[in-house]
Amino acid sequence: EIGRALDLVVASLSNMFGGASCAIRLFDSNKAEFGRWVGAGALKDWWDHPPRPEGTSWHVVNNKIPLYVEDTLAAPPTGQPGVRKEAIDKGVKAIAYLPLVSKGTSIGILYVNLDAPHRFSENEQRVLELFADQAAIAIENARLFQQVQQRAQALELLGEVSSKISAQLDVDATLKLIVEGAMQLTETDSGVVHLVDEGSQSVLRSVELPEGFHHPAPR
Repeated sequence: EIGRALDLVVASLSNMFGGASCAIRLFDSNKAEFGRWVGAGALKDWWDHPPRPEGTSWHVVNNKIPLYVEDTLAAPPTGQPGVRKEAIDKGVKAIAYLPLVSKGTSIGILYVNLDAPHRFSENEQRVLELFADQAAIAIENARLFQQVQQRAQALELLGEVSSKISAQLDVDATLKLIVEGAMQLTETDSGVVHLVDEGSQSVLRSVELPEGFHHPAPR
C-alpha cells in the first residue's frame, strides 16, 4: 500500500540521520503538480506548505539531479533558487533534496533537513542517492499494485451491477442501479443518468442520487 511505503521511506531516512526531519513529496508529471506528502521528525507536519513556483523543489524535479544545501543562510550559486524563508525560520540549516525518478520521469522528492550546517560527504551522497533509487522503485511498485487492485475491484463491481440490471425489469430501478454502480466505481457522492430520445432530443426519464440532488438536463 503506497501510504505504508511512504511512511517506511521517511522513517528509515530519519533514522539514518539520527532523527532528522525528513519528508517525501510525490509529483505528478502529467499534471505538472506536487501532491501527497509524508513527513517524519520535528517538522513532520510542516510539509503541507506547497512548493513555491520557481523554488528549490521545482528546480530538483525539473533537473532530476540531487541538490545539497550545506548552509541555508549562504547565498545560492548562480541559477539555483534559495531555500524558502519559512524553512529557515523553522531552524533548517542544511537540506538534501533527492529526486525520485522512475523510467526517466520525476515522481517525487525526498528531503533531509538538518538543524545545523552540514557538508554532505561523498559517502553520504552515495548512500542517499541509492536510497532514493530504491524508494522510487518501492513507490512505483506500490502504485502498480494499487492499480491492479482497483481494476480487480472495478471488474467485480461491474459484474455485480450487470447481474442486478439483467434481472431488473423496471426502467427506473434499472437506471438507479446504473447510477449507484457508477458512483461506486468513481467514488463520488452524487450522480445522474438521463434516458433520452435521440430523434426528438428530449429527456424521457432521469434518476438522480442522492434524493434532492439536481443536475440540469442535457441541452
